Amino acid sequence: MESLVRPLLYIGFGLILGVGGYAAYDSLAPAPSAPATAASDPKGWEIGAAASLKPGARTLGASTNDVRAGDSKYYTDGARDGDKTAADILARFNGMAEGQEREDYLRGALSAMALRAPEEAMNLALGLEDPRLQSLAVQTLALTWAFDSSTLADQNTLDTAMFGAVVALSSTNPEKAALFAQANLEGRSQQFAMMAVGRQWARMDPEGALAWISTVAKDGGNNRLTGMVANSVAQADPQLAAGYLDQITDERTRQWSTSEVAQSWFQKDARAAIDWASNLSDPAQQERAIRSVASEWAGKDPRAAAAWAQGLSDPKVSSAAVSRVAREWARADPRAALNYATTLPSGAARTSALQN
Repeated sequence: MESLVRPLLYIGFGLILGVGGYAAYDSLAPAPSAPATAASDPKGWEIGAAASLKPGARTLGASTNDVRAGDSKYYTDGARDGDKTAADILARFNGMAEGQEREDYLRGALSAMALRAPEEAMNLALGLEDPRLQSLAVQTLALTWAFDSSTLADQNTLDTAMFGAVVALSSTNPEKAALFAQANLEGRSQQFAMMAVGRQWARMDPEGALAWISTVAKDGGNNRLTGMVANSVAQADPQLAAGYLDQITDERTRQWSTSEVAQSWFQKDARAAIDWASNLSDPAQQERAIRSVASEWAGKDPRAAAAWAQGLSDPKVSSAAVSRVAREWARADPRAALNYATTLPSGAARTSALQN
């Protein structure tokens, strides 16, 4: 089963790095009914029971049969063909017209084959030439294995299947995916899965993602996850992310996120980013933001960025900004950057610019 691990990890890391999930999993059945004290989320998922599960419980979610409920006739046809050879399944699949029915058939066939012959099922999935269909196929296998682990004797492979299920779920219901990861994964597997969820959540619902991370990262925990979510939100709504920075208790994470907010904001609205960075009250945070703005600005108009950097009132901040401008300018036009640096008056800014 070791050959099954790497393709599933590629899907997860792809989502963390920016590859979106596939939305074919809306039909996933809700989790088992929660106790009377459990609360329901806005999308109708019963989250109380799921939230109470301990890592490794592996009881969250529906069974494979429940997942199939309500799917199309073509999914059912595929499930019936799951006991056939891969060649027979591919022959029927390739003979169908492109569209949802064809994809439903593939999902049904792979879901059944995944339990009967997992190696053969993965080989079939990886043999598909269309990258999107290949991704859909591998995620289908991940979901099937996650909900029925009887075919998986290896714990690492089971964790990988769980990871694949989290990635698939995060594209349609990140709240559910986060609970799944917390209940069914541990250690680094859980950490990477939560990062995938956070990134997808920030794209779909920036405000919801920040509300979620505020509860997950309370008491200063999960600094890396907090920073990643804040940075992802900054790409969608930098002003919203900027308002969240003061809630980040870890100084290193806050400074890192400040840089990300400044860069993303400048790309969307340069003037607003400059005004924000210039008026930050915390000296360390202001310096970090101004350095990031200077870098972004220098990539577009180094002369204007240099004039702005030199005009900053705080000598230390001005020196840091000038240094960033010189560095970015030198990458695009070393001679012009050197000429600029030599015109600076003697002092820390000139020395730093020449070094960069």
